[in-house]
Amino acid sequence: MSFYHVPESSDAHSSDTGVSGGGGGAEDVTFFGFFGGLLVSEAADRAPALQHVTQTLAQAARDERDERNGVPAMVASPGSVAPAQLLQAHLPQVLRLACTCPLEDVRDSMRALLQELAAIDAEYSKYVLALDFAFQPSNFVPREACIDPSGRVLGSPAPASAAAAATAGDDSAAADAVDADASVDTQTLLEDIFLSSGRVSHIDLLMAWHPSYLTLYAGATHFLMEDAGPLPTPWRNYLAIMAAARHHCDYLIALQESEFIAVGGDPAWLKGIANAPKKLQALCELNALLAHQPWLITPNHIATLTAGAGSDSWSVAELVHALVILSTFHALCGFVAGMGLRHEIDAFDWAAWDPAKSPAPLPLIRRNAPEAPPTPSHGAASTPLHSSTSAAAASASSQAVSPQQLPAKPAMSDGEHLLHLLSNSKGHFGHFSEHPSDGFNAAVEDSVARGPAELMLGEGLSGGPSSSSSSSSSSAPSHNNNGSSHPAGPLSTAGGLLRHPLHGPGGVGHLDPSAPASKYLCPPADAPNAAAALKLASMRTAQFDVNSKAYATFFLHDYSWKEHGFALVHRYYQGFASLIDQEWDTIFSLTYNTVSDATGVDTTPFRTAIWFLAHRLLGLQHDDFDYARIPVFLTNALKTLVRKLVCAPDGITAEDIELKGYNFKPDEKCHIVLLAIEARRQAALLYALHSVMKFMS
Repeated sequence: MSFYHVPESSDAHSSDTGVSGGGGGAEDVTFFGFFGGLLVSEAADRAPALQHVTQTLAQAARDERDERNGVPAMVASPGSVAPAQLLQAHLPQVLRLACTCPLEDVRDSMRALLQELAAIDAEYSKYVLALDFAFQPSNFVPREACIDPSGRVLGSPAPASAAAAATAGDDSAAADAVDADASVDTQTLLEDIFLSSGRVSHIDLLMAWHPSYLTLYAGATHFLMEDAGPLPTPWRNYLAIMAAARHHCDYLIALQESEFIAVGGDPAWLKGIANAPKKLQALCELNALLAHQPWLITPNHIATLTAGAGSDSWSVAELVHALVILSTFHALCGFVAGMGLRHEIDAFDWAAWDPAKSPAPLPLIRRNAPEAPPTPSHGAASTPLHSSTSAAAASASSQAVSPQQLPAKPAMSDGEHLLHLLSNSKGHFGHFSEHPSDGFNAAVEDSVARGPAELMLGEGLSGGPSSSSSSSSSSAPSHNNNGSSHPAGPLSTAGGLLRHPLHGPGGVGHLDPSAPASKYLCPPADAPNAAAALKLASMRTAQFDVNSKAYATFFLHDYSWKEHGFALVHRYYQGFASLIDQEWDTIFSLTYNTVSDATGVDTTPFRTAIWFLAHRLLGLQHDDFDYARIPVFLTNALKTLVRKLVCAPDGITAEDIELKGYNFKPDEKCHIVLLAIEARRQAALLYALHSVMKFMS
């Protein structure tokens, strides 16, 4: 048998992270060990590495072919890798680079390599076939609407940033708005992301519709996951896996498992949380609460984790870092599900794929037959909520906005009606109201009385309870047996929308050990308080109850990000607070002054309604916001989408994001999703930081 020894990369990605539990393994079969030389900005500098990659894999294919044909093999040298192992490890990466690498020379070389491999051995011709369909980032977004690796929308000849700038209208309607930044070159941005991480993910490609936001998101995420900080690098990836498991987001689990191995993480940890250090196991409860019921986090949780001085105790700095990671990836599950992301190209089992028997391969992480995710029972036909309110809500609304100020709804589509409202909103729907709390409380009381299918909260959720709870709810939701509305076709598996970990043989509420997320949800059975941990593993999001005696509404005039949370994060995780602050400011005020094809539109009331509804769903109250505006600008379908994005992303379907009647473009739907998930991230983090602050005081 022939073997190859690939020189170890000096790239920072493959260096020792100093992590407890981090093992390395042979670097020549890791991405950074083999392809690390490509991660340099100048084409001339990466040319030798590019030649080495192509020649090595081509020779490996020849040797593998000869060995199958009985040709004598060369003697292996110590530390070498068999050609079959080398090809199995790197061909999925070659296909990924051929489809999504923003560096044209790398992309072209990888395509040429696949053609060469197919000529060497017909076994590899399937990778050439895959080039025609592998680039499909989303189930919900047409391929031609996506941004390709060169920074262009596939259906447009112009770079994405230029196209966005061309459609941006007059920004005089919103002085605090952030317009499309024509100075942000999308291709350069994608190249920078690739050079720093070795990957342009499907997340990056869809966020690239909004380059000014993606610039900040990518920078903050790189700082959070890779730059200097209290936690070792593999621990950060493992925390991301734990967070994604709470919403059983298989896309993020697979992506972060890959990153965990790439930075030197111990593969044994990926067998499940039971194999991870006890220090990480101790975070299971906090992870569950932060994901599903952050209002139940107390200073006692912080005290328990930081108690003692042993190796299993968390420092406050480490815990703040962990809280930011967990809240970030909980929210990111909403983006993955909301945009219907497909698994990354290298997450599919291409080696086992037989094109003659199947149109496309299955993801490597799905070992069992798939189960269609449940869809919500919608009951009666959905109607816009601004036309059907309770007496309490109508009374509160009349205090803030008079009936004469409310534009009557003509016979028009939801999208046309939204434009009608926004066109008539100047002077009538500002940020503030003289009676803000009345609208908040009336809306909450009405939603509690009438259930989650009404007023504030939208329709019932798949994966969420149908009634409010005044205490920690660990009971699993009820589901109907309807099939999924996800589109079929090659690579039609949406990340985050796979097998539900609570759909086990014992029925809903019993962990399914075959689900990828299940092994990361709770500590081993012999751990202290294992019964309580198992209960937490099945926790789902409960509806926030404003009348609960177990917890209270979170008033942002008492504790806010700008006045309190920023300082706490800056104190214990220096450098990150300003990054996430810029990210939130940008997405909150981002506008192109367009709705579908209409230009010159002040979208401020619509955008703020989404943000403040997301906060409201998690129990946060802004005293200076008029909550009566929410049912005016957001129909039931929009409120349902926001609620699922914030509370139960695993229940999102293609029907939810379709938003019939609005004619939103894919980048506008992405904008809506980003507003909701970033508001959710901020809300959850505020609950946790508030408990840290109270513990410290």
